[in-house]
Amino acid sequence: MNPAPVSCLCARRYVGPHSQHLQHLPLKAALAQLSPVEKETRRIAYAIKDPQNRREITAAAREMAQLIPTAYAVLIPVPASSGSIAANLALAQAIQKERPTLAVIPALRRRASVDSTCRRAKAGLPRLTVAEHRMARVLYRLPKDAPLFFVDNVTTEGNTLRAAWQCFKRGCGLMFADASPDA
Repeated sequence: MNPAPVSCLCARRYVGPHSQHLQHLPLKAALAQLSPVEKETRRIAYAIKDPQNRREITAAAREMAQLIPTAYAVLIPVPASSGSIAANLALAQAIQKERPTLAVIPALRRRASVDSTCRRAKAGLPRLTVAEHRMARVLYRLPKDAPLFFVDNVTTEGNTLRAAWQCFKRGCGLMFADASPDA
């Protein structure tokens, strides 16, 4: 049973190759089914996992910044499966450059590294549960009334976002791409 969804703002959408109507196909054949726009969205979503890809990060941040409905908010980078926040910190900082009234606070960590969602999907393994994401809140003083946005490159089934939300009991996802299956 999946926990309740947490609200999420996504700049783009693509049908992930592991969606129900594509999962019977080999990965290469499933990827061939994506539209040119979906392929480009997927390429950027993977590229922004590397904090050195400044051009793609800046382009993604420009789109994501437009989704934030408030003048002031806190951007919280979501740690990668390895525990590193480097890529999502670079993305959050690029969003902040687009919207200088936003704050970036690295208030999440992983208690231990976890298996990546992407690797698990490619291996046909089940998604990590919320608890298996091993998220923990870092002790930063956050403004009480400021909206929180959890910054990540992509969402699939939402368990990473739910794990982040559990640490604060509030907040919203801010993702570049939504690759959730069969949405």
